[in-house]
Amino acid sequence: MSTVIAMRTELEERGHDFGRELAAALVLAGERADRDRQLMREMTAVAAGEMRKAVEWLRENTLPEQFIAEYERACRKGFQSTLHALMRDWREEQTAADGVQAA
Repeated sequence: MSTVIAMRTELEERGHDFGRELAAALVLAGERADRDRQLMREMTAVAAGEMRKAVEWLRENTLPEQFIAEYERACRKGFQSTLHALMRDWREEQTAADGVQAA
C-alpha cells in the first residue's frame, strides 16, 4: 500500500513540476516575442498539447486511470499557478517601470 501511495505522490509532484516548467517556458518565450498575442496563443496550444502527450503516454503504460487523472490535474494546476504568478510579477515590473518613466 505504501508503494502505491509513493507512486501516486511522485506522479502528482512530477505533473505539477511539468506544468510549472511549461508555464515558465511560455512566459520566457513571450518575453522574447514582445508579448505577441497570436504567438502566445500558439505557444499556449503547444503547452496544452505537451500535457496531452504526457497523459497519453501514461495511458499507454497502463497506469490506473485515477493516477493519470491526478497527474493531469497536478500538471494543469502547476501550469496555471506558475503562469499567474509570473504574469503578476511581470505586471508589477511593468507598473514600476512605467512609474519611473513618468517621473
